Amino acid sequence: MQSERVTKAIIDLEAIRHNVRFVKQKVGRAKILAAVKADAYGHGAVQVSQACLQAGAEWLGVATVGELAQLREAGVSAPILLFNHPFPQERQDIVDLHAAVMVFDVEDGEGLCAVAQKAGRKVKVHLKVNTGMERLGCPWEQAAEIARKLKSLEGIELQGLCTHFPISDIYDKSFTNLQIQRLQSIVAECKKSGIQFELVHAANSGAILDIEEMPGAAFDMVRPGIMLYGYPPSDEVDPGDLKPAMELQTRVVQVRPLKAGTPVGYGHTYRAKSDGTIAVIPAGYADGYNRQLSNRGKVWINGKTYTISGRVCMDLCMIDVGQDPVRVGDEVVLMGQRPGYRYTANDMAHDLNTIPYEVTCWVSKRVKREFVNY
Repeated sequence: MQSERVTKAIIDLEAIRHNVRFVKQKVGRAKILAAVKADAYGHGAVQVSQACLQAGAEWLGVATVGELAQLREAGVSAPILLFNHPFPQERQDIVDLHAAVMVFDVEDGEGLCAVAQKAGRKVKVHLKVNTGMERLGCPWEQAAEIARKLKSLEGIELQGLCTHFPISDIYDKSFTNLQIQRLQSIVAECKKSGIQFELVHAANSGAILDIEEMPGAAFDMVRPGIMLYGYPPSDEVDPGDLKPAMELQTRVVQVRPLKAGTPVGYGHTYRAKSDGTIAVIPAGYADGYNRQLSNRGKVWINGKTYTISGRVCMDLCMIDVGQDPVRVGDEVVLMGQRPGYRYTANDMAHDLNTIPYEVTCWVSKRVKREFVNY
């Protein structure tokens, strides 16, 4: 098909590479595993993975076997770690796609071992430890014993040990430092049994940005996520020199005169304050532009900032542009930066009482990703 929708997400791959280099400055010799799950947080997993690897990341991280397969089918040969629990029916794919996988019990290891041995291979596993997240992972007090049992399985290569930090992005780092101590104690106990891990890893974006306050958090490898895309995980950490990588754009599809007092859109939640013009744009909540941005979302047109007028529709939004000379075809920025305008995913998240992770993941598949600065 020759035609394209004018509503699109512009993904700046140089911003991605810049953010990877910034991670490297923070963590020194530690390897970098770039989290590209959820289609690289909505940015496009294949292209973002390639950019991360170009900038010095050594590993990639995904959440599902489907995400893993997508990268392998695209020719990505770098090491990939599957974060989530592998179900029995997924074990063969994990082995066939040469992935490493997080496990948190011996039963997982035994199941993977059987499949790997049948294929004449070894599968690399990283023991996931619950040091305080209370999500996935084995109890940290039992980790050394589980590691010993996994190490004894012939089809398993016990490559890594890892945990996850739930509150590394708050001012108080005491709990995160306790988690680091717990992980260090497991490493020491395993060493007594002759087990040495190639890769111990824990630090997420919050820990990386405040790495100076968490001695030892970098271990052998770090796992940046949201910071790769240009945003801090919370307002309690310094974002440093991060550059947002996504901009959401569209164009004006219709303009019409509007009399003062005329109601606009579903529910008539907006009325024109004076005679002027309504500009209609082909972007709505089906594109990932949240309906809660009704009467509050900020857009840029021809050097000026305007507010969405009325409710966000499934496919359209309306903007009261007053007497300004806005025309059909004029560019509209719904999320991004221009001189005098800044409304990034982080700013939008503040307006919606959520996080930038969710904002970028909202951008739907019908919004084309256009990649710049390859």
